[in-house]
Amino acid sequence: MDLNLARSIVTVLAFVLFIVLAVRTWRAGARGEHVAAAALPPDES
Repeated sequence: MDLNLARSIVTVLAFVLFIVLAVRTWRAGARGEHVAAAALPPDES
């Protein structure tokens, strides 16, 4: 396996991970979690 193939595989895997995270974040079922997180007090550390 040459370096360009390895780079291509890493790029495709990163893109797929990005799409999965974006879909998981924007799904309709996550609305309750977002509302609950928005109601939390700010972390002042």
